[in-house]
Amino acid sequence: MIDKHDHSTETAKAPATTRLKLPEGATDAQRAVAAEDALLAFMPALERMREGARARDRAACLPDKKAIAVLAEADDVSDAELVELEETLGAARSQRPDARITAILAGALIDAIPAGLRGDPEPYLRWLVHDLAEAEMPPVAVALAFRNLRRSAKFCPSIGEALEAAEKARSAIFAGFVSVRIEMGRRRLKPYPGAHAL
Repeated sequence: MIDKHDHSTETAKAPATTRLKLPEGATDAQRAVAAEDALLAFMPALERMREGARARDRAACLPDKKAIAVLAEADDVSDAELVELEETLGAARSQRPDARITAILAGALIDAIPAGLRGDPEPYLRWLVHDLAEAEMPPVAVALAFRNLRRSAKFCPSIGEALEAAEKARSAIFAGFVSVRIEMGRRRLKPYPGAHAL
């Protein structure tokens, strides 16, 4: 099978920085924004990786000339980008729940929905933060879930709806991590030292 990537080295270097690292003294609000920004940054690269895999599947069934054309058109990720995706998604999966960041994200969600919460928001926020922490939901999954709710909900979601959205987001992050690991195996790239286990 034709492959446009050069995998002459088995181990890809880990990127020097990760999008989930924050400067010393970052405020909770900055950490909340960074959690959402990290997700927005990796999504296009993850989709490009999946498109590249689909292109290779199509090319495998074609004669060499057509296969080369299909692979040339595919906007696949480089080995270095793939390793960075693994680092970013692995860091997202390993984040510990953070009540302060979750509270900031929840408050921003309520403020962003036109038909906001009726009455005192304090009990809702307290139990939402509690239940997300009890589910051991990482801040990045909360950020992704609340972003999706912010864009789709006409009314403030119930705590159950918010938990369901967060669980879907966590599953999406895990699925992305697994697909990156599979692609790294196909390219014979070793995870960077200290990589997160499945």
